[in-house]
Amino acid sequence: MAKNFYEDSKSGKTIVHPPNEHLNREWMIRGQESRILLTDRCNYRCLFCHGEGVELSKGPIKDKDESSTLKVVEKILDKGCTDITLTGGEPLLRKELVLQILEFASNANPLSKVTVTTNASLLDSSWIEKAAKTGNIRLNVSLHSADSDIYMRLTGQKVFQLADIKERLSQVSAARIPFKINAVAMRNMNMTREGVVGLVDLAQSVGAGALKIIELLVMENHEELFDDFISLDSVREFIPKGFVFTRKNDRRDEYTSEDSNLKIELQKCRCRFGCRSCLSHITSCFSSDGSFWPCFEFSSSRFNIVEGSLDDAMDKGMKVLVSMAEKFGDQSPSLVKDIILKSSKREAYFFVDDPGQLATLLSQSEKIGKVSFTDIHLCPSDGRRASTVAYKKGRTFRSVKIRVHDGDRENSRLVISDIGISSMSGIYASRTMFLDPDRFPMTGSPEFILKTMSRLSWKTLRSISVSGDSYRHSISGLTFSCAKVNGALNTICFEIMDQSQLSALAKIIRGFHGLRPMKKPFFLSI
Repeated sequence: MAKNFYEDSKSGKTIVHPPNEHLNREWMIRGQESRILLTDRCNYRCLFCHGEGVELSKGPIKDKDESSTLKVVEKILDKGCTDITLTGGEPLLRKELVLQILEFASNANPLSKVTVTTNASLLDSSWIEKAAKTGNIRLNVSLHSADSDIYMRLTGQKVFQLADIKERLSQVSAARIPFKINAVAMRNMNMTREGVVGLVDLAQSVGAGALKIIELLVMENHEELFDDFISLDSVREFIPKGFVFTRKNDRRDEYTSEDSNLKIELQKCRCRFGCRSCLSHITSCFSSDGSFWPCFEFSSSRFNIVEGSLDDAMDKGMKVLVSMAEKFGDQSPSLVKDIILKSSKREAYFFVDDPGQLATLLSQSEKIGKVSFTDIHLCPSDGRRASTVAYKKGRTFRSVKIRVHDGDRENSRLVISDIGISSMSGIYASRTMFLDPDRFPMTGSPEFILKTMSRLSWKTLRSISVSGDSYRHSISGLTFSCAKVNGALNTICFEIMDQSQLSALAKIIRGFHGLRPMKKPFFLSI
């Protein structure tokens, strides 16, 4: 497909020449995937959920009656679409509607393919049997770990056990319904060598056709997930022997087993490449309320197609895509692409003096993740500021460090930040402002970064090893990390998202006398 845009060499801006209106409509449907959001309700609470298609400020999408959704299916089939994906939320919360769509699509066009993206918890033998008879169904099953404990932690629910899901998938395989297993890549949780091998073994045992590992999307409203991000280049190292690279397209690498029919796919989201990429690769999105929106992630622009014309909606949608391509180019309006681009974060650090008080605090909290990294602090090798790790200007400290995440050493990162310490309502907190990444845009192994920095007259001063777990306090809702620093359990860090959380934090501190606040940056206090 020919591109309909180019980059102006002088301005660097995207210049768009879209085809005529009729071709716009055909281009956005024919030969492209169309996603239908059947519901935004879900029986899981996955740690990384980004609420596909849900405009948070506008509240949830209300499920409409079946006739409205079937009208959407009819209109896109009439436009030549043969690739429909039913998603949510959890689409099998509307089981009968899914069966109606399968039958409708099969009758309208026997060549149509309908994929249901599901967590598989609501599958049962009766529904599987009915779905199999349509002959055009495929499943994408969200199953993010072969470890039962990690599976429960990632899905945020306690009802559906991993063993139950595996049993349901064995029934799907016996019914000859093709399916893939989808796993979102989470650093130090499911994306370790052991974790990937476990997923491969699980996929083979239940008869999956492919294991698709999907790069984590870190959206602006969930920047705290960035520490869970792991690049697919790092995941590639965990692929077991016996899988051979066979195919690559613009966002997916595929590996095929020499001993079985299983494939492994490493897939990035289209948003990773920026809004401009959607001018040549389009996924048209619809919802059960009859809305069409042209952008997969940024869903503020919606057009009703049940009462209005699909042609008109697609024309308006093309204008939205062109506008976003010109505005954002290779960037995204909602995706955080690099941790150093976070403008700021605010944290309050405390020493733990009373283990008993800590045990009480943890008993009131829910474990939500794991922290595991080593910071290597640097200073100029002339020694002028060696005693302070970083240099101080007023009440602001400049921190230069290498952050090494366990399990992903080859993607260690040089971080430069200004850290200011202030007392807010009697609580000492640090506000970190990350600097322009163009100053030191450096990633790689820690050895590579250290070698490069030594040429710039910087040397290692100290290493601080931090490992532990993250929690959410059940009463206040505050998120905090309970960490072992250099092997000793002695630190708690509360994340302060806004001023309103200070009173909640002050209340916790008053109730737990074993917490002693740090009054200077973390790396100078240890």
